[in-house]
Amino acid sequence: MVKRPVALLGDKIIGIETIYTSINGMQINDRIKLKELRAKSRAKQLFCPCGCGANLVLVAGDKGLREQHFRMPEGENKAECKVSIESQTSIFSRIVLKCWLDEKLHAVDIEARVPICEVDDSNRKYEFSFFSRTRKIALSYTPDRQNLSEEKLRILDNNSVGLSVLYFVDMMNRCNNGQYPESLMKVQERQGYCLLLSVKTYYQEAELEVLFYEKDNYGIWKEITVVSGLLNDFDIDNEGQICFSGETLISLVTKKRSSFVRSLEEEKERKKQQEAQQREREEQWRKQQEERQREIEEQWRKQQEEQRKREEQKKKQVSASLEKKATVKKEEYLPIEEASFLQQDTPVIDSQGNRWLKCKDCGKIKKEKDFLSWGGKNSINLGKCKECYNNPEEKTVENIQFESIKKSVGPDVCPECGGILKERNGQYGRFMGCCNYPDCRYTRKI
Repeated sequence: MVKRPVALLGDKIIGIETIYTSINGMQINDRIKLKELRAKSRAKQLFCPCGCGANLVLVAGDKGLREQHFRMPEGENKAECKVSIESQTSIFSRIVLKCWLDEKLHAVDIEARVPICEVDDSNRKYEFSFFSRTRKIALSYTPDRQNLSEEKLRILDNNSVGLSVLYFVDMMNRCNNGQYPESLMKVQERQGYCLLLSVKTYYQEAELEVLFYEKDNYGIWKEITVVSGLLNDFDIDNEGQICFSGETLISLVTKKRSSFVRSLEEEKERKKQQEAQQREREEQWRKQQEERQREIEEQWRKQQEEQRKREEQKKKQVSASLEKKATVKKEEYLPIEEASFLQQDTPVIDSQGNRWLKCKDCGKIKKEKDFLSWGGKNSINLGKCKECYNNPEEKTVENIQFESIKKSVGPDVCPECGGILKERNGQYGRFMGCCNYPDCRYTRKI
């Protein structure tokens, strides 16, 4: 911090920046103004601006002109004095801006720290950092964006009718974190852009960046740089407009804003296309999933249909097999059944315990309950059924029936007892013998 950067000369505030100027683009202290100010200091015409009445002395340091400031004479100390202080950044920036205005305006009436009451009829304490009456240009420099109050800017606006006001803000106040730059937007709304000043050591090293703030498509505030470079690369035209490379900043900002808006529109269009492509991909994926689901369902239906057909085919095969077996059994049953009644040694009883008999008259085979009489020598399975007993005309010739049965049973059935003939070895060779041997002694040569 710098103590006592200003002094009161008559009714004007004199800042340390008033003794500097620019020569061939270099920051130089003005020898004439320095002598004039030192003479006024020796004449005790410089006073403390706080109103304590103390005289101030201009101090010129031997380590560099930037250390010059005002102080009280040695031995004088006023307890009621309120020492004014200012940051080095603010002092250096004011010196740099003073050099820039001297170089670009070529005006001899550039004043520093001009109160509003000297420009218009306001008696508020606000001031212009620099003011040229002949060029009708005022410059307002703010080292801290907290000082960019709406009240201050409104008063500056109301008391600068007919003037071209340039608003400069220190570079440290930039806002590029996506938030709404409330303070800098107050400046942007007035001059269409923001001027951010960066001061290192001297005027020839000072840099200026021109930018503006706009929202992107997502509502995030973007900091768009229009142009940047050394401060002495920027000029001021006759209309009080700042220029860079022969073109006004207003024109450059307009082009940059148009380019930014166009990029936003292109981004919107790209986003629409991407969203459309995404929807198309999702629709294709959905259709593929539906098609795959249909294929799975169709495959499942085919499998079910094939399974049903296999089961039906299997049922048909089983049914046909059972029917075939039943037919074969039925075809085989008759000769076996008929043959069973050719033997008269054991009764014929089925698996359910029913006894079966054969009628000697009609040849019919019926259950025991349908017969009135049966049995006798060599006729244990023969009898007389009720039908033949009640109707004698139903009688048939047993021998004819028996011969028919004999023909139907085939060569492997014993004609005497109905047993099965088997091939056997005997004393005189091989022969066919009844399985009921020794009860049945029927044999036949092969």
